[in-house]
Amino acid sequence: MTQFRMLPVRCGDAYLLKSGRGAYLVDGGSLAGFLPEMLHERTIGKLRAAICTYPSPERLGGILDLMEERYRVSEYWLPDWLGIMPMLAQVFNHDWEKWFELCDWPLPEELIVGGVAVPSSQQGAWAENAAILVALGVVACSGRFTMGGSTQHILEKSLDVLAEQASGRVVGTPGGVRQTLQILGRGFRDWGSTEENVLLCGRLLYHAAMAMTGNETKPQKNVTMGLAMAVMGIALTAGVETKIRYFRQTGQLENSLVARHPFKIVNGIEITSWETVPKTVSPETLFSAASRPFGRGKGLVLRYGDAECGALFCGDTTLSFLNKNNALLLNQPTVIAAPRQGGISADHAYKYILSVNPENNIWVRSHYSYACKVSNSFKKSPNKMCLNNCVHRTVQEVLLAFSDTRWDWLAGGGCICD
Repeated sequence: MTQFRMLPVRCGDAYLLKSGRGAYLVDGGSLAGFLPEMLHERTIGKLRAAICTYPSPERLGGILDLMEERYRVSEYWLPDWLGIMPMLAQVFNHDWEKWFELCDWPLPEELIVGGVAVPSSQQGAWAENAAILVALGVVACSGRFTMGGSTQHILEKSLDVLAEQASGRVVGTPGGVRQTLQILGRGFRDWGSTEENVLLCGRLLYHAAMAMTGNETKPQKNVTMGLAMAVMGIALTAGVETKIRYFRQTGQLENSLVARHPFKIVNGIEITSWETVPKTVSPETLFSAASRPFGRGKGLVLRYGDAECGALFCGDTTLSFLNKNNALLLNQPTVIAAPRQGGISADHAYKYILSVNPENNIWVRSHYSYACKVSNSFKKSPNKMCLNNCVHRTVQEVLLAFSDTRWDWLAGGGCICD
């Protein structure tokens, strides 16, 4: 029996598909959203693949939690951005004066007086790259400069700055100790190792970004958050035994098969060899790259299918690559995770998702702001379900099971959103 679940994560998307081919997770919700616990409660002992369609915090966060928990996962499918960021750090031209300018902070005295030494580490290039990204993030969120010396020295200086910031936010506030422990996380087995220090820096950068408010700090907030996700990704994939596969969104209809799995990447391809990076990259390039997780409509679209049923995961994309000459034809009962969580920005795409028997399909949508409008095309779908009950402001898990020729609703209610 094939089962489709929308997990009740706090924000973002988290879909669990279970069939005779194994269990697949598509996106993981936000960081510290209790995804590993949810999977344990639903007796998912092992995932055949954990997939991230876009490196935004509300999709990648839960995947990072699985890595930290060392959950049993055969393969991770990740956006190419997570592989590109350390490469860009490696060829950063260390124009820190420009980086401070981009982050809207005054240049510190030590940079006015002298230059910057490139870090060195016995751990290998990954640690050096991580230290550079951490130092870039510290500047973005605090205006403090922590470069200079060995990789370990940079990480220690960065931890001092970030811990000082974090303690200033939580000391004397309700639940302050609990918040601090949440920042530290639960997976620190070798306290003080390079991997653990990098991961802790990433977590502290994440919480520093979450604390930044106001439109005037939005660029710095996005850069800090992007660097935090990249840093945590580096720490958690360093030396990991689980197979990691990277995928690139091309913006075109590809329908590329994923080897050994019943999945197609509708608008992307797998990375089998990395393109040569430039000899050097500027602060502007890194600033733009770090902000990428906060672009819109750039995610991967996945399609699952067997002889009886299917599932289409539209993710954070407007499906702009679809048109009358490039449409998606669904020839079996399919669960369709609506593009952009059922928002109006992808309304035009619905007419290019064609079906032989549309009454056999079920459209679903997960978390979406109550203040935002739902697509009229989604609301007109004959069968639709929503993770949120927008009338009563509740969250309900959705569970569908395929039997004979149709999807049966086992949990969750129909969408009644306006």
